[in-house]
Amino acid sequence: MDTVKTPENEPNKIVILFGADGVGKTTQVKLLTNEYRRRGFKNVVCWLRGRHSLAYLLSKLLLFLGWPHVVYERDLSFMDSRKLSSKRLWSFIEFISLIPIILTRFYLPRLKGNVLIAERYVPATVVFNSFFIGEEFQPYSEILLRMIPPESLLIHLDSCQDALFARREQDWPKEFIEFQLKKYRRLAKKLGAVSINTSVKSVLETHRIIIAKCNLD
Repeated sequence: MDTVKTPENEPNKIVILFGADGVGKTTQVKLLTNEYRRRGFKNVVCWLRGRHSLAYLLSKLLLFLGWPHVVYERDLSFMDSRKLSSKRLWSFIEFISLIPIILTRFYLPRLKGNVLIAERYVPATVVFNSFFIGEEFQPYSEILLRMIPPESLLIHLDSCQDALFARREQDWPKEFIEFQLKKYRRLAKKLGAVSINTSVKSVLETHRIIIAKCNLD
C-alpha cells in the first residue's frame, strides 16, 4: 500500500498505531495527543477492533442464552466465533457492525478538521477477526484495509514475545498474543508502516521516533 506523504514540515493529521496487546500503544497515544495539543492542534483518539454495535449485542445475547464458548478480556466476556458453524454469516455481521463505528469515530472527526490519532483501527480489526473467525473474514479484511486514508502515517509497535509477557500479566490466551505478533508484522510490511520494537526502545525513545515521523520534532 503506497501512502501519500504530507508536505515537508507539515504535521501528519492522521496517525494510526497498531500492534499486539501490551506493546505500549496506549502510552504512546497519550504522549502523542499531549504533543499535538501542546502545539495547538485539536485531536481526537479513535479506538476500533471487533465486536462493535450489532455484533456486540448479538454476542452478548448468545452468551445470555447459554452459548458455551466464551473469551474473557479483563472483566468482559464475549463469544468465541471460531466455534460458530456459520462463520461467513458472522463475518458479514462483524463487517456491517463496523461501518457506523468507522464513520462516526474516524471519518466524522476527520471531516471536522481534527488531528486523528487511532490507538486501534482496521489493522486491529483485521487481526482480531482473522484469529477469532478465520479465513472467512479475509474478503472483508481487504475492504477494510482500503478504508485507511492514503495520507495516514502508520506506526507498528512491535516487541519480542518474552518481553511482552514479562511486561505485564496478559488477559488474552498466549496463542492469541503469538498470532498478533506474527500477523501485525505481516500487515506492517504490506502497508509500508514504520515499525518500532518497543522491547529494545524505551518509552521516551519510542515517543521521539514517533514525533519525528509525525513531523513534530
